[in-house]
Amino acid sequence: MRAALALCGLMAALASPAQSVYKCVKGGSISYQSSPCEGAAVSAQVATPIQTGAGGLPWEGLRQGMSPEDLKRLVPDLGAPTGESRIQSLTRKREARVAGFDFAVQYAFDGDRGLKSVLFERVGDGKVLDLQLSSNTGNLAAFERLTQFLGRKYGQPSTSELKTKETGFPGLSATSEWMVEGGKLFVAVIPVTAETSMLNMGLIFRPGTKR
Repeated sequence: MRAALALCGLMAALASPAQSVYKCVKGGSISYQSSPCEGAAVSAQVATPIQTGAGGLPWEGLRQGMSPEDLKRLVPDLGAPTGESRIQSLTRKREARVAGFDFAVQYAFDGDRGLKSVLFERVGDGKVLDLQLSSNTGNLAAFERLTQFLGRKYGQPSTSELKTKETGFPGLSATSEWMVEGGKLFVAVIPVTAETSMLNMGLIFRPGTKR
């Protein structure tokens, strides 16, 4: 499950003022906008404003094709490499904090092609078989907050989907994606049981691009 989502890395600092953001839900699609939702079939709520500072974020300075040695100069607290000779990963020893949430960070390399993705896995309430699990309620709140946080920098997601018990899904599944310079940025909630899930975010670098 995690291998299918072994992606990621991200962007730059956010310093925009807090403002009201409307969460609009229609069917299984969600969107975040500065104006009230339209249409009788759309339910709306005002999402909690987020204050973002001007400090550095853990994906700043990353670029597609970096070697492990390049990454170690930028991120010195890395563990020993794991994986096969060609496909390897490095894990940051300390957790990274984004929008108030703690994440375990893993950098994936593809042989001579270098860094291909970075995965941020939210530290959960518990761990089962190496999976970071949290309640669906907690992960839904985190997903909405992170979508707002990233949306202030990158605008509305190009793709956004939300599946819950209210929409007939036996649990929680959610995805927001942005096409950004360098690749595809995402936040995703991956269902594990009817009541628990994982939350990942990251960026899959587009081959031949640099940030």
